[in-house]
Amino acid sequence: MGLREFFKPTKGKIIISVLLLILTFFYITSVPGITINKYTGHGLPFYYIVEIIPLTSLGETNFSFEYTSLVFDIVFWYILSCLVIYLYNKNVLKRNKK
Repeated sequence: MGLREFFKPTKGKIIISVLLLILTFFYITSVPGITINKYTGHGLPFYYIVEIIPLTSLGETNFSFEYTSLVFDIVFWYILSCLVIYLYNKNVLKRNKK
């Protein structure tokens, strides 16, 4: 299997990528920082939506959307899904030869 076939989009790779992207959207973490605001990040491994919550009762919650982080997330999960499909196909072919 060459690189072209490894990265070639298939239904399985796209479905796995989208599912992982959706699941990691619900993964919420606190973004470290010393400030008067509380930052929460959505997304894994890169935070593409950052929620900024002021610790004072006067402020409103703000959101920051990071396009580059979303692109990096999509590429990361697509490469991971390519690897999963590759390993799955490798094991299935190995079982069928026996």
